[in-house]
Amino acid sequence: MPCDNSLPSAVLFDMDGTLTDSEKWWYAAERDILGALGVTWTEERAHTTIGAPLEWVCAKVIREDGLEVSAQELAADMSRRVCEVARTSGVIWRPGAYELLELCVRLGIPTALVTSSFQELADVIRESAPHGSLTVSVASDSEVAGKPSAQPYLLAAQRLDVAAGDCVIFEDSVFGVRSAMAARSHAVAVPFLVEIPSWPLLLRVNSLEEVGEAELRGFMSAPRPAGDPLLSPRGSD
Repeated sequence: MPCDNSLPSAVLFDMDGTLTDSEKWWYAAERDILGALGVTWTEERAHTTIGAPLEWVCAKVIREDGLEVSAQELAADMSRRVCEVARTSGVIWRPGAYELLELCVRLGIPTALVTSSFQELADVIRESAPHGSLTVSVASDSEVAGKPSAQPYLLAAQRLDVAAGDCVIFEDSVFGVRSAMAARSHAVAVPFLVEIPSWPLLLRVNSLEEVGEAELRGFMSAPRPAGDPLLSPRGSD
């Protein structure tokens, strides 16, 4: 385990809303595709699912609205629509995101993308990222359970050959923060469209623009959470 004031062994990033300003793409795709099926999709309803695995969201809508379509088919349609937008309009990075990826490359810190979207969109984003960054990705159509389970982040750390506890994770959603804390990593909330509770040992910044080398070292000096704050009554490590 790194000593105090050391750099993280890796930095892991959520995608939608954390690295990229792509939630509006998802809302537009959901509104149009679900609207064609007779579902009124509001921003308020969309916000309740931010950070959740795509197929899980689709299954929830199908169940609540009585749709006669499979979650897999609905999720694939939405993912294709968002990928088309990403390819034609270009990736919109959240403030400070691209620069933080560049900093990690300069410092020799490996980075990974861990997303509740499908792999096809993750690949589009990675193609636009700084060279040498996001060398690993874990998407919601991978072989592990999705957020808020710890498994996506544990798998990303494993693929980078580092311990999850030696990683810093940036997240913008409740689902994602719970996943990061469940992995017992140094979890940093970067709130965007939804409020995130002030759970003990959850670190927080207003924007990735605030994060530099000193902040990365500071995150590593902070105590780590001992699990999902909604499931674990324990303190820190």
